[in-house]
Amino acid sequence: MKKATLFLTLISLLLVATSGLQAAGQIYDFSADGLFYKITSQEQSEVYVISEKPRGGYTNKPEGALVIPERVTHDDIEYTVKGVANQTFYMCDKITSVTLPSTLESIGKKAFLGCYDIKTISIPKGVTKIGALAFTSCASLEAINVNEENPSYSSIDGVLYSKDASTLILCPSGKSGEFIIPSSVHDITDRAFYGCIKLSAMTIPSSVEHIGNDGFYACSKLRQIYCYIPEPLTGDAMGTYVFENVSTAAVGGSCVLYVPAGSEEAYAEAPHWRLFAPNIQALPMTSISETHLDNFCAIGGRGKLTLYGASAGETVELYDINGQLLTTLCLSGEEQCVSVPQGVWIVKRGSDCICILVE
Repeated sequence: MKKATLFLTLISLLLVATSGLQAAGQIYDFSADGLFYKITSQEQSEVYVISEKPRGGYTNKPEGALVIPERVTHDDIEYTVKGVANQTFYMCDKITSVTLPSTLESIGKKAFLGCYDIKTISIPKGVTKIGALAFTSCASLEAINVNEENPSYSSIDGVLYSKDASTLILCPSGKSGEFIIPSSVHDITDRAFYGCIKLSAMTIPSSVEHIGNDGFYACSKLRQIYCYIPEPLTGDAMGTYVFENVSTAAVGGSCVLYVPAGSEEAYAEAPHWRLFAPNIQALPMTSISETHLDNFCAIGGRGKLTLYGASAGETVELYDINGQLLTTLCLSGEEQCVSVPQGVWIVKRGSDCICILVE
């Protein structure tokens, strides 16, 4: 009898302990319509969206179009959705689109990391905090669009910047072709171009003063980098593994680093940059006021740039000296004039770049 009683007691204790462990392992407070929520302020009736299990774990991962509501009701209390917690949708690779609520203020670290099928995402005006790697490794993501009234962030052509565009925070992994960093940028943050495997060419303006850890990590298809920084950034101005898994000469790759004339040797000796040697060349340019190429001529005048000799339908791109794209011109095959401010301008025609002085 005593043995039976002891056995029942042990079973009861085990059930209580198991129940306690299950409760302890649950990281959300309630769920609704397939999403899980953590109450962050009972007084203000505020919640964050959170994953079902720790570190983005789910019994069944969310799929398809994800719509996060502005408000959700639980136990007759209406809660306002204020944030997306760290790793909430980590590696939820079957989410195809995301709609964020206007009430949102925070997006946590790795919140959408690895959501491969998302193509665009819009950041509401109230979001003042976006954690590290929030949208990294989203292979199809082509644009992060920020509400113009957002006080902390901005977007230019789908790329995420600080409000004043002095800091480049993240280029979406789905961006392709040539990318020109605006001349407003002073800081390229950690992993800003992480995994941008579709980029083929990059222009870095002279305004850049710092490039963070893994800045261009795995930009494996880059074949040209046009760097206008007069002297190579070194020391604290450069993070670690900035050009890791880029097609540098150090790994037998073919990416060419173009730098200001006269600085080739300095770049060839500088940490990080020397990985490109011997594929380090002077930025292509010829005569400063008048330049002739095959079937093409560019002449600088007073407040204007004259282009002629190209075939009808051919396009050329016009950049300022910091690499900022001013315009793309479709030429008519006859002489064309473009009004531009005084200064030195870069005309890019195919693989040729020429500098022209406009007085």
